[in-house]
Amino acid sequence: MRDIAARKFTGAFTQQASLPAEIIRAAMPVLQTRRPHRYDLLPSELEEVAS
Repeated sequence: MRDIAARKFTGAFTQQASLPAEIIRAAMPVLQTRRPHRYDLLPSELEEVAS
């Protein structure tokens, strides 16, 4: 096992990585339904992760 104590995190905890535009475009229709959770689907709907 590698010595974890020898490794030091040098990144920024408060700086978030930006999301690619493709991800934002895919998320917007889901968010606009106001039902973004998998358990809020109607029986006739297919969840995004299943498609």
